[in-house]
Amino acid sequence: MAYGTTSTPRDRRKSLTSGCSGDKSKARVVGRFAPKANPEYRFAKGEAELMTVVATDVLAEGLNLQDCDNIINYDLHWNPVRLIQRFGRIDRIGSEHEVIFAYNFLPEAGIDKNLGLKERLHNRIQEIHDTIGEDSQILDETERKHSFNLTHGQLHALRELRILFEATTEEEIKGNVNILEKAFRGALTGAVKRELNQLRRNAVTGEALYKNLIRIYDQHNLKDVIARRSLEFEDNSIPRIVCSEALV
Repeated sequence: MAYGTTSTPRDRRKSLTSGCSGDKSKARVVGRFAPKANPEYRFAKGEAELMTVVATDVLAEGLNLQDCDNIINYDLHWNPVRLIQRFGRIDRIGSEHEVIFAYNFLPEAGIDKNLGLKERLHNRIQEIHDTIGEDSQILDETERKHSFNLTHGQLHALRELRILFEATTEEEIKGNVNILEKAFRGALTGAVKRELNQLRRNAVTGEALYKNLIRIYDQHNLKDVIARRSLEFEDNSIPRIVCSEALV
């Protein structure tokens, strides 16, 4: 994939650089490419701000690249969460860009006819829109966005929880994330919504967001809220129709 920006001062522009996946090399590339989002980075003498960075998914998680307003996906992963993670590096709070542009390289038509990659991705992404309410199109403009009246704070929390779920290998965290997603996806009190919106405004992500969501879950007894939702669902259960050859 490639990240690019169109708003870099001319006297500090450089089109491309090379690097490796080490922490120091990654921090240097990120700092030079997105200095506004990473003000802790200090340019060395002779260094220039980068216009374009070509990278693997090593730059797709846990980084602030919102100086950028363009992303090009040279490969389309079968798991749409990978694409969401990539977009999430630049479509972030603090971005000065009104519109984020994403371009996707698709397999050649004949090959995709056999692979079915685009259709498979499109269907899975649409499931995310329909069940959780992703607030932006990922693959193309034909996706139907549904938010189900979720607040921006809820959407922010759910998006970051999905990213955390994919990034962690700890089963306990995965289990907690599933519980938190169920809790914050439904109807919430005004107090909980205000706390979630505050977390979004403060750009809280990653482990810090995870810990805050657990705190809110415990503080507002959302376990009981989930239990009440389950009871309401059971009370309004769908009648079952049993078919038998005896009725034919």
